[in-house]
Amino acid sequence: MSRRARSRRTRSGSTTPASTGASTRPRGSSSPPLTDPYPRHFKFGGWYNSADYTDPYLNTRGRPRALAGGAPFAYAGGRAGLYGLADQVVYRHDRSSTRGIAVFGSAAGPFDSPELFAFQGVAGAIWSGPFDRRPGDQIGVLGSYLRLSNKEVGYLNGLLQKARSTSLLSRNEFIFEVNYGFRIVNGIYLAPSLQYIVNPDLINRPNAGKAPKDALVVGLKLIVNANELVGLPETLPAIRPQAAN
Repeated sequence: MSRRARSRRTRSGSTTPASTGASTRPRGSSSPPLTDPYPRHFKFGGWYNSADYTDPYLNTRGRPRALAGGAPFAYAGGRAGLYGLADQVVYRHDRSSTRGIAVFGSAAGPFDSPELFAFQGVAGAIWSGPFDRRPGDQIGVLGSYLRLSNKEVGYLNGLLQKARSTSLLSRNEFIFEVNYGFRIVNGIYLAPSLQYIVNPDLINRPNAGKAPKDALVVGLKLIVNANELVGLPETLPAIRPQAAN
């Protein structure tokens, strides 16, 4: 993608998304009865952001910002990228319930090199209603892959070298998670989680002074599912069998 260099000021802009996809799940009450016991969804799209943006690595003089200091170099002309996502139900407890297992995945990447990430991907599975006594609970497992751009990892490693760190960052970060969602009431879940992070980045802590080691993270969050609260269709809607001819 062509772009014009702008060494100092940046201008705001807007993001324009576009996407297309397909689904075997009804979109509303006017849809015909669902006869596919394993519904699926696919979506492919892209985005364009017209705002100016800054270079993670270079300063306004075209030198490495981590070592030379100064304000980041800015570009005019915006950014763009592509993404894709999909999910598929692979197991159902029975056709009259929403209990079952769905797998999902997504990937996204920008066209431009002056970005924080060069690629992001996620894959996992959700088990809805894993136990007879807890039909509204969910178990989730997922893995994420983040690939830092050459410029971002160059900037962060430059800061580490300046701090005389004996270790540097990798471009490749992996996050593995397992979580359990306790349904308190319809649409509200309490979800403890366990994460293991391989090659953590320093994007939010650029002045840490040393590369972090792999980390085990324990978390707890409150989840509000707007679809359930307002009565929109579930991820695993109940199957309504066709009437016999």
